[in-house]
Amino acid sequence: MSAFRATDRLLKGARLTKPTWAIIEKPDVWQRSVSQLFDSDILPESLGGKPENIHLAWQGDKILGIHTANSLVDTFGRPIHRGVASEIHSMAVSNKFLKNHFQSLLPYLANAKDIEPKLTDEIAGTMVETAIARIHAQSQANGRRKANEIIDLSNYLVKSAIVEKIWSGMK
Repeated sequence: MSAFRATDRLLKGARLTKPTWAIIEKPDVWQRSVSQLFDSDILPESLGGKPENIHLAWQGDKILGIHTANSLVDTFGRPIHRGVASEIHSMAVSNKFLKNHFQSLLPYLANAKDIEPKLTDEIAGTMVETAIARIHAQSQANGRRKANEIIDLSNYLVKSAIVEKIWSGMK
């Protein structure tokens, strides 16, 4: 299947309104929740974070993966080609993608100016994934089965990945 046909099918199958294609709303629910975390709660240990953050990042990666898969299903509402779904999923959860959307995902870092020059794809991914694990744990501790904050984040990432996939297919 050509890239253009695949992206055309994405457009027809996604439950996104025309304004969504022009402007994707920032993940406000996620941003409010993540603003409650301290920098040390999400930074890698090498940048002043807590030693357990590396383990939390691994957990956050897995939590993000399942939420992103669910967002893909919710967005399309029907089966889509597995290759296309896998490509969008991989793109949305990649460290590079998380770094490219870093300002939207972690906008309230107190030490942002100090961290920015050191920000690699891996560090950005680690920070976002650690935040996911911490917010998931808070949600569980509060007796909530679903973390609406992570659902908001994954919806944002999926929609952003779809838009980027479509634009890259149109070049």
